[in-house]
Amino acid sequence: MTAWLLSIVGVVSLGVLLEILLEDGETSKYIKGVFAIAVVLVIVAPLPKFFKKDWDFNAFFNGKLHQPNQEFVDNINESQLASVEKYLESKLVEKGFDIIEVRITYEKNGRKVSRVEVWAKSVDNTQEVKECVVLNINVEIENVIVHNDS
Repeated sequence: MTAWLLSIVGVVSLGVLLEILLEDGETSKYIKGVFAIAVVLVIVAPLPKFFKKDWDFNAFFNGKLHQPNQEFVDNINESQLASVEKYLESKLVEKGFDIIEVRITYEKNGRKVSRVEVWAKSVDNTQEVKECVVLNINVEIENVIVHNDS
């Protein structure tokens, strides 16, 4: 109990010192807000012991209690990757190419483009299509394949 009171006094003293040292402005407002959260955590820390609950703050902040929903993360990644395909397709159409489909293949980490396949109708110069792809997304020109459905 004495250690808890000393920690409260110490945190409040640091808060007063921060108030003196910080100038008024946007940044100080955020620093004071974060420090207020720290004060609340110091005050609340012994409450689980009063209620005889086994609560570990370290496990909470280390992420052992909160794990991301992998299905949700995968859905977000798929949505982002599909939007890149739509973006590239729109850029190719803007350049005047008659595009049927764009398919992007990513490396295992899901972020680096390993291959881009473009299905187009009656494209005379596939090199122009490849250059447009390279210009709009980060891929090497030899990894761009243009299928000409003419």
